[in-house]
Amino acid sequence: MGKSRFIILAGVTVALGVGVASASVPDGTGVIHGCYSPNGAKATNGAQLNILDSASAPCNGSQKEITWNQAGPQGAAGPQGPAGAQGSPGSPGLKGDKGDPGAQGDPGAKGDAGPAGANGVSGYQVVSNTEQVSTTITQAYFAYCPAGKKPIGGGWETNINLSGEQIFQSHPVTQGWAVVASQTPTADIPLFIEVYAVCADVD
Repeated sequence: MGKSRFIILAGVTVALGVGVASASVPDGTGVIHGCYSPNGAKATNGAQLNILDSASAPCNGSQKEITWNQAGPQGAAGPQGPAGAQGSPGSPGLKGDKGDPGAQGDPGAKGDAGPAGANGVSGYQVVSNTEQVSTTITQAYFAYCPAGKKPIGGGWETNINLSGEQIFQSHPVTQGWAVVASQTPTADIPLFIEVYAVCADVD
C-alpha cells in the first residue's frame, strides 16, 4: 500500500495540470487534502487526483481521501555562528554566610635574635653633704655625684624639727641634688641639713 501511494503522489504534478482550483491549499495547519481515484480510474473532472481546500465536500464513493503536508525532511545543522558580544555584568549577588574558622596553622620558624639593647643603669651610689642652715638668708645646699655619674634621685633630712625651719625646694641639678632651705633668726639651736644624691652611670 505504501509503495502504490508514492506512485500516485508522483503523478500529482500531472494531475494538477488538469486539476481543480482550490480556495485554501494547504489549510490553516499546513496540511494538504485531496481525493484520488485508485486503479488508474479517472475522476469526474478527468484527473486521477483532486486537490481540495479545507471547505470542500468529502471524496465521492469512487475516490479515496489522502492528506500530506509541505514540510520536508529536516536539513543538516548549519555551521556554528560567531560568538555574540559580551553582555553587561550582572548585579552583585547576596552576601554569603560566614564560613567556619579554618584550622590553626603550624608555628612559624624562630626568628633571628634582635640587636643588643642599650646598657641600663649601673654604678649605683649614694652621696651626701651636711651643712648648717643659715639664719640670715634662704639658700641652696648641694650633694654632688662623683665625676661621670648623674643623679637619678635625692632627698634631705635635718637634725631637729623646729617650727622655724623651712624647706622650699628639693630637686636634681646637673651633677647632683639641691635643697633650698632657711631657718628663723630667733632659733636657739643651729639647724643642720643633710642633702642626699642617688648617683649612677647612665648611658
